[in-house]
Amino acid sequence: MLAHLIGCMMVVRKSPFGQRGFRRRDRRAQKVERLDRVQYYRRSREEYPVRRGTFMERVTGIGGVFFRSANPEASARWYATHLGVDPPPESYDTPSWKQQAGSTVLAAMPADSEHFGSDDQSWALNFRVNDLDAMVDQLRDHHIVVTVDTEVYPNGRFAALNDPDGNPIQLWQPAGADLR
Repeated sequence: MLAHLIGCMMVVRKSPFGQRGFRRRDRRAQKVERLDRVQYYRRSREEYPVRRGTFMERVTGIGGVFFRSANPEASARWYATHLGVDPPPESYDTPSWKQQAGSTVLAAMPADSEHFGSDDQSWALNFRVNDLDAMVDQLRDHHIVVTVDTEVYPNGRFAALNDPDGNPIQLWQPAGADLR
Protein backbone atom coordinates (compact mmCIF):
# COMPACT_ATOMS: atom_id res chain seq x y z
CA MET A 1 0.00 0.00 0.00
CA LEU A 2 1.13 3.52 -0.70
CA ALA A 3 0.79 6.34 1.79
CA HIS A 4 1.13 9.93 0.70
CA LEU A 5 -0.05 13.27 1.97
CA ILE A 6 -2.88 15.31 0.56
CA GLY A 7 -2.96 18.43 2.72
CA CYS A 8 -3.15 17.03 6.25
CA MET A 9 -5.02 13.85 5.25
CA MET A 10 -3.30 10.47 4.84
CA VAL A 11 -4.49 8.42 1.82
CA VAL A 12 -3.79 4.69 1.44
CA ARG A 13 -3.97 2.92 -1.93
CA LYS A 14 -2.28 0.15 -3.89
CA SER A 15 0.60 1.00 -6.19
CA PRO A 16 0.51 -0.15 -9.82
CA PHE A 17 4.34 -0.10 -9.73
CA GLY A 18 4.77 -2.92 -7.24
CA GLN A 19 6.57 -2.80 -3.91
CA ARG A 20 9.42 -0.59 -5.23
CA GLY A 21 6.92 2.20 -6.07
CA PHE A 22 5.54 2.06 -2.54
CA ARG A 23 8.91 2.57 -0.88
CA ARG A 24 9.98 5.45 -3.11
CA ARG A 25 6.71 7.36 -2.75
CA ASP A 26 6.43 6.52 0.95
CA ARG A 27 9.89 7.99 1.59
CA ARG A 28 8.91 11.17 -0.25
CA ALA A 29 5.73 11.47 1.82
CA GLN A 30 7.65 10.96 5.06
CA LYS A 31 10.22 13.57 4.02
CA VAL A 32 7.48 16.12 3.19
CA GLU A 33 5.79 15.45 6.52
CA ARG A 34 9.09 15.73 8.41
CA LEU A 35 10.02 18.97 6.61
CA ASP A 36 6.62 20.51 7.34
CA ARG A 37 7.15 19.83 11.04
CA VAL A 38 10.70 21.15 11.18
CA GLN A 39 11.16 23.95 8.64
CA TYR A 40 14.45 25.05 10.19
CA TYR A 41 16.12 21.72 9.52
CA ARG A 42 15.07 21.71 5.87
CA ARG A 43 17.31 24.70 5.20
CA SER A 44 20.06 23.27 7.34
CA ARG A 45 20.06 19.92 5.54
CA GLU A 46 19.95 21.45 2.05
CA GLU A 47 22.75 23.94 2.67
CA TYR A 48 24.86 21.79 4.96
CA PRO A 49 24.34 18.12 4.05
CA VAL A 50 25.18 15.56 6.70
CA ARG A 51 24.99 11.79 6.87
CA ARG A 52 21.71 10.53 5.40
CA GLY A 53 18.85 10.39 7.87
CA THR A 54 20.38 12.76 10.44
CA PHE A 55 20.00 16.41 11.33
CA MET A 56 22.84 18.85 11.85
CA GLU A 57 23.04 20.70 15.15
CA ARG A 58 24.11 24.32 14.53
CA VAL A 59 25.72 26.89 16.80
CA THR A 60 23.45 29.78 17.80
CA GLY A 61 25.98 32.60 17.69
CA ILE A 62 29.38 33.73 18.86
CA GLY A 63 29.83 33.31 22.61
CA GLY A 64 33.08 35.22 22.94
CA VAL A 65 36.20 36.49 21.24
CA PHE A 66 39.47 35.94 23.07
CA PHE A 67 42.83 37.45 22.16
CA ARG A 68 46.23 38.15 23.68
CA SER A 69 47.03 41.62 24.95
CA ALA A 70 50.09 43.21 26.52
CA ASN A 71 47.75 44.97 28.96
CA PRO A 72 44.36 43.17 29.21
CA GLU A 73 42.85 45.63 31.70
CA ALA A 74 43.71 48.65 29.54
CA SER A 75 42.36 46.88 26.43
CA ALA A 76 39.09 46.06 28.22
CA ARG A 77 38.74 49.70 29.29
CA TRP A 78 39.51 50.90 25.73
CA TYR A 79 36.79 48.66 24.21
CA ALA A 80 34.29 49.78 26.88
CA THR A 81 35.12 53.49 26.59
CA HIS A 82 35.32 53.81 22.82
CA LEU A 83 33.09 51.05 21.42
CA GLY A 84 30.67 50.34 24.28
CA VAL A 85 31.71 46.69 24.71
CA ASP A 86 31.39 45.80 28.40
CA PRO A 87 34.47 44.20 29.98
CA PRO A 88 34.28 40.53 30.97
CA PRO A 89 32.22 40.09 34.15
CA GLU A 90 34.14 39.65 37.39
CA SER A 91 31.84 36.86 38.63
CA TYR A 92 29.57 34.19 37.16
CA ASP A 93 26.58 36.00 38.72
CA THR A 94 27.08 39.04 36.46
CA PRO A 95 25.83 38.76 32.86
CA SER A 96 28.22 39.24 29.96
CA TRP A 97 27.91 41.98 27.33
CA LYS A 98 24.81 41.49 25.18
CA GLN A 99 24.87 42.44 21.54
CA GLN A 100 21.95 43.20 19.27
CA ALA A 101 20.78 40.45 16.96
CA GLY A 102 22.07 40.85 13.44
CA SER A 103 24.13 39.41 10.64
CA THR A 104 27.47 37.83 11.47
CA VAL A 105 30.10 36.68 8.99
CA LEU A 106 32.66 33.98 9.74
CA ALA A 107 35.05 33.95 6.79
CA ALA A 108 38.34 32.18 6.23
CA MET A 109 40.55 34.50 4.21
CA PRO A 110 43.55 33.65 2.01
CA ALA A 111 46.89 33.62 3.86
CA ASP A 112 48.09 36.64 1.84
CA SER A 113 44.90 38.69 2.38
CA GLU A 114 45.39 42.43 2.92
CA HIS A 115 42.27 42.43 5.12
CA PHE A 116 44.39 42.08 8.29
CA GLY A 117 46.96 44.77 7.65
CA SER A 118 50.17 42.88 8.45
CA ASP A 119 51.33 39.35 7.67
CA ASP A 120 51.71 38.42 11.34
CA GLN A 121 48.07 39.28 12.12
CA SER A 122 45.71 36.32 11.65
CA TRP A 123 42.34 37.65 12.83
CA ALA A 124 40.20 40.80 12.74
CA LEU A 125 37.05 42.00 14.50
CA ASN A 126 34.12 43.50 12.66
CA PHE A 127 31.56 45.40 14.75
CA ARG A 128 28.09 46.34 13.47
CA VAL A 129 27.08 49.96 14.07
CA ASN A 130 23.82 51.84 13.52
CA ASP A 131 25.42 55.10 12.37
CA LEU A 132 28.94 54.78 10.97
CA ASP A 133 29.48 58.54 10.66
CA ALA A 134 28.53 59.18 14.30
CA MET A 135 30.79 56.34 15.51
CA VAL A 136 33.72 57.61 13.41
CA ASP A 137 33.25 61.17 14.76
CA GLN A 138 33.12 59.84 18.32
CA LEU A 139 36.37 57.89 17.85
CA ARG A 140 38.15 60.77 16.12
CA ASP A 141 37.12 63.09 19.00
CA HIS A 142 39.24 60.76 21.19
CA HIS A 143 42.18 61.04 18.75
CA ILE A 144 41.73 57.53 17.35
CA VAL A 145 42.76 57.18 13.72
CA VAL A 146 39.86 55.82 11.65
CA THR A 147 39.89 55.24 7.89
CA VAL A 148 36.47 55.30 6.24
CA ASP A 149 36.12 53.26 3.04
CA THR A 150 34.83 55.68 0.39
CA GLU A 151 33.06 52.92 -1.53
CA VAL A 152 29.50 52.06 -0.54
CA TYR A 153 28.93 48.31 -0.94
CA PRO A 154 25.57 46.55 -1.46
CA ASN A 155 25.87 45.17 2.09
CA GLY A 156 26.81 48.50 3.69
CA ARG A 157 29.60 50.92 4.59
CA PHE A 158 32.88 50.20 6.38
CA ALA A 159 35.60 51.91 8.39
CA ALA A 160 38.88 50.55 9.77
CA LEU A 161 40.92 51.24 12.91
CA ASN A 162 43.27 49.46 15.31
CA ASP A 163 42.92 48.82 19.05
CA PRO A 164 45.79 49.78 21.42
CA ASP A 165 47.48 46.39 20.79
CA GLY A 166 47.44 46.99 17.02
CA ASN A 167 44.64 44.51 16.33
CA PRO A 168 42.57 45.45 13.27
CA ILE A 169 38.95 46.45 13.85
CA GLN A 170 36.39 47.04 11.15
CA LEU A 171 33.17 48.99 11.73
CA TRP A 172 30.22 48.04 9.55
CA GLN A 173 26.94 49.84 8.97
CA PRO A 174 24.81 47.09 7.38
CA ALA A 175 22.60 47.70 4.35
CA GLY A 176 20.61 45.62 1.89
CA ALA A 177 19.79 42.02 2.82
CA ASP A 178 21.81 42.32 6.05
CA LEU A 179 19.30 44.83 7.47
CA ARG A 180 16.53 42.22 7.55
